[in-house]
Amino acid sequence: MTRGSWPLFAGTFAAGLMLVACSGGGGSPAPSAQTAQTAQPTQSPQNQATPKPTPAATPAPTPLASPAIVTILLTVNGTPAVGSPGTYTITIAAESATGSVITGTYATPITLSNSDTSGATTLSVTSVPSSTTAVTLAYSGLGGSQLGGFDGATITASSGTASTQVAFLSGSACTTFPEIGGYYPCDLQSAYSLPSTIAGAGQTVAVIDAYDNPKAETDLGIYRAQFGLPPCTTANHCFEKVNQLGQQDNPPAADTIGWSLEETLDLDMVSAICPNCHILFVEVNDDLGNDLAAGVSEAAALGATQISNSYGGPEYATETTLDSNYNQPNAMVVASSGDSDYGVAYPASSPYVTAVGGTNLTVASDFRGWNEFVWNNANVQGAGSGCSAFEPKPAWQNDAGCPNRMVADVAALADPYAGVAIYDTYIVAGYTYGGWAVLGGTSVGAPIVAGIYALAGASPALLHDASYTYSHTSALNDVTNGSNGTCPLTTPYFCTAEVGYDGPTGNGTPNGVGAFGGPMLASTSSAAVRRSHVRKVRQALPGARLIRACPEPVTGHFSCDSLFVPQT
Repeated sequence: MTRGSWPLFAGTFAAGLMLVACSGGGGSPAPSAQTAQTAQPTQSPQNQATPKPTPAATPAPTPLASPAIVTILLTVNGTPAVGSPGTYTITIAAESATGSVITGTYATPITLSNSDTSGATTLSVTSVPSSTTAVTLAYSGLGGSQLGGFDGATITASSGTASTQVAFLSGSACTTFPEIGGYYPCDLQSAYSLPSTIAGAGQTVAVIDAYDNPKAETDLGIYRAQFGLPPCTTANHCFEKVNQLGQQDNPPAADTIGWSLEETLDLDMVSAICPNCHILFVEVNDDLGNDLAAGVSEAAALGATQISNSYGGPEYATETTLDSNYNQPNAMVVASSGDSDYGVAYPASSPYVTAVGGTNLTVASDFRGWNEFVWNNANVQGAGSGCSAFEPKPAWQNDAGCPNRMVADVAALADPYAGVAIYDTYIVAGYTYGGWAVLGGTSVGAPIVAGIYALAGASPALLHDASYTYSHTSALNDVTNGSNGTCPLTTPYFCTAEVGYDGPTGNGTPNGVGAFGGPMLASTSSAAVRRSHVRKVRQALPGARLIRACPEPVTGHFSCDSLFVPQT
């Protein structure tokens, strides 16, 4: 690998998009099944998990037949649009039954309705050549494989008085696999209105972690195949694994304390958000702050365009000596805000990173289809936030109560009781992961946001730090409920969600890529089309114990910000 530039990859991920069954459920690592959503369960003391026999790996689902369509893309003045109520032009590129390519832009307006309570709507396209009646159409665009945010839709080609149904997208956009709990890629893409299927090419997201997970690439392949994401391997030059010196075949010591689970989570979340991105996996020698910071510098030197850091520790007086590592003009650097409730962690407090707080994400019956509040499990675990004791205040932060750097900037899903599905088979003494599990923590949010920066594809020269999120708050979902602990009465926003900026969730959670340097949604002032998720969330029972994936940090060391509930 050449230092300073990512190699040119021979192949691109331009494979035809297919409608892939995908599911979401918020739970914890294969906990007891339960359909009711619990807001903030009572936390019991942490205990060491008892090893369990490793279950057989879940086979990948049978893939759906590849549609003949190349793309159907809703646009407004040439800009991709999301499924928001309004009138759009539909652009179609498809193959006929004989294999010839049919393209064209049909200016007849297409109206997306948000009033159909059945979860389906009909879109009519006029003046379509008759040969397209033999074409199978499939929608791709912002919001994943959902057409206008609905679970199903009929696309009708009309010519005069005759109409021919050419496609029907049926069923829920996310299909449940009973053996896999947690939210799936399609859930995350839906919740944050992301162009995951059409963006991200040419971007390289780096993940920085400690120690070696020898099964990282194999497990990643199973995760991606399960959810219909394109392969990302060393062989196809999508996946690159190096040590903190940039060497490919000289990994650090194998993990023995839990970082391998963090590594799996990071890789899976980058994949879920940006399946077309390249992944640079940097494994550093240990969990020392100096080594992890060196890994960030190495990732930037190797050409990463986004760098995700899901670790941290309590602030300390000399932390600013590491800031130069996180100050990377050619890469967006992201850090998790911590999992110990109200309080500031480093490197999230560095002014050169985008600090990511945490939320609980649940399915809702409103137009967005999702609801979020501050993640806090009984004031034991929750998203970190607060006013830094050592880092200066960036010019782009203007909250009045904190004279220094304030954490966080944005937020995303973090609650382990409504967490994300991951696939991990690397066994660490005391824990048996055995395949599918559900994880949470702000470790989830950091790679999500790094992946969204990649989807936006903006030049780091335009962004460089978190300032862009402060000037584009209309492209964020404002989180206004919940708290992560007790903070000064004079500055309640340090720990409590408010309208506008607050510590636990910053300016809000992603609503498309507009706050991260990409195109704004078609209409940020109107509610998004209702998402009709019919699945129930499988979650942990109240009182189920949370386990940290990594040990609590000690002086000079960082801990990964990942939590899970042991399988039962």
